Amino acid sequence: MMPVTPNATLIPPSSDTAGKSSSLMGKAFVGEVPFIGRRLPLPDGEWTVVAYDRAPAGGDGSESIFLAKIVKDTVAGVTLFSGTGPTVKTDSGYRQSKKCMRTNLLYVQTDFNEEFGRQQCWHVNHNVNMSITWNNKDQTNSLIKSAMGELEIRQVKTPDTFLSAFYRVASKTGYLEAVYFFSPEADGIPEHPVSRWDESDWHMDYINRFPEKVAYVDRLKKWAKDMWPKLKDRFEQTSSPTSGDHTVIRERFRALSWCPAPGPFPGWPGCAARAARPFHAGRSSDTGRPGS
Repeated sequence: MMPVTPNATLIPPSSDTAGKSSSLMGKAFVGEVPFIGRRLPLPDGEWTVVAYDRAPAGGDGSESIFLAKIVKDTVAGVTLFSGTGPTVKTDSGYRQSKKCMRTNLLYVQTDFNEEFGRQQCWHVNHNVNMSITWNNKDQTNSLIKSAMGELEIRQVKTPDTFLSAFYRVASKTGYLEAVYFFSPEADGIPEHPVSRWDESDWHMDYINRFPEKVAYVDRLKKWAKDMWPKLKDRFEQTSSPTSGDHTVIRERFRALSWCPAPGPFPGWPGCAARAARPFHAGRSSDTGRPGS
C-alpha cells in the first residue's frame, strides 16, 4: 500500500490552546502530556506525539492528539485524547453518548449519561483488524490518517489486535475522551487475527477458554479502574498544563528511546532501550474529528 504522506505544515491553530497543542508534534512524554489546558495521564513508558488535529472553523472547538509507544519498530500502544479546553466557551452540553450505552464488552461502567448534562463512563474492549482499519486508503478520520501515514513513513508496523480502555467525561461546558490501546502481542501473547470482532478469542463469550487472556484483561481492568479518578480530576483541572514534575519532554525529531521499561502496566515486563530513527512529524491537510 502506498503511504499516506502527511502535510508537514500545520494548519494555523484557531486558539492559544490549539497553538500549544500543535507544538507538541514529534515530542515524547513520560507520565503525562499537556493538552487542551490540562495535564493528561499516560501509561508507563515513553509516548511520542505522532498526530494532532482540531475541529474545523465553526465546529465545537475540540482538539485531538495521537501518541504512540513504539517497541522494535512495532506499535506497542496508542493513546488518543480528544476534547475541549477551558478556553472553549459553551454551555449547551452534548447528546447522550452512544459509547456510554454499550453493554456487550469485557467491562462497562456508566455513572452518568445525561442528555445535555453530565456524562461519565468507561469500558474495556478488544479491537480487531486495527492495522487494516486504520490504514484503509478510504480512512476519513484525519487524525488516524495522519498518524498512520507518519508511522508508515518510519516503517513502524501496527498490530491487528489491541485491548483498550475508553473513558468519557462531559458536562454542559466541555468534554474529554481518552482511549488507551495496548498490544497483547507486545507482552508475549501471540496474535490470532480474525475478520470479525465477535469471533475473537478476546470476546466476552470466548475469553474464559484462555486463562492467559483472562489474566491480561483482569490486569487491564485493574489498571483502568485506577486511571478513572485521575481522568475525572484532570477534566476539572484549571491549572497551567506545562507545570508538574512527572512530564519528561524529549528533544523534537531526534533519536528517541522507543523501548523503555517497564511495560504498560506496573509489574509487567519491559524491554531494553534502543535508538530510533529521526522522527518527521506532520499531519494531514484534512480537517475533522475522531469518529464517535
